[in-house]
Amino acid sequence: MARNRLLDAFNEARSISRQEMPEAESMQKYLDIIIPQVKQWGEDLREERFYVGKSWMEFRDDDGFHDQVLHFFNDGGEYMRIENGDVSNGSWKLMDTPNRMIIDYESTEMYELSFMNENFFIMQKHGDQVRLGNDKYFVMVHEKIGKKLQWPDAMEVLYRTKYEHSRFYQTLTVIVIVIIIIVLIYSLV
Repeated sequence: MARNRLLDAFNEARSISRQEMPEAESMQKYLDIIIPQVKQWGEDLREERFYVGKSWMEFRDDDGFHDQVLHFFNDGGEYMRIENGDVSNGSWKLMDTPNRMIIDYESTEMYELSFMNENFFIMQKHGDQVRLGNDKYFVMVHEKIGKKLQWPDAMEVLYRTKYEHSRFYQTLTVIVIVIIIIVLIYSLV
């Protein structure tokens, strides 16, 4: 019985790794599709090592957005926003409610974490932003990879997060199957 479960897990992981990226007409629509699929592999805002002290490049799919905007969440609650080399300061703090952050910069705003890993930091401003005519997601990509990508490429990298984790489970399943076979062979000898 355990062997069937292992094979089922292996086959499911293989099918996930073969899936093509879905089609969508905007970055916001891609995120609506991708985030639920990768959310389980994301980090928590309490894990500050994933975002504090790193340079995060803001990403938008707006053709009129040509600025380079970097965001820094530094120790001690210091927030820096650098737009085309112009530095502005503010502050950030975590709320007692899990995965919510207050950013105080020009105005005070509350954000909820949508997804975060070593390459992506995606939040949603609290409230129905789409109804208000704003983007649903506030997307930041770690600068080291963000400088090399356009938004469609960034969505592909985010989508592949699911593939990378399914590959891990494929490898783990193969290792477990090999161990079971070795144990069976030695138990028969």
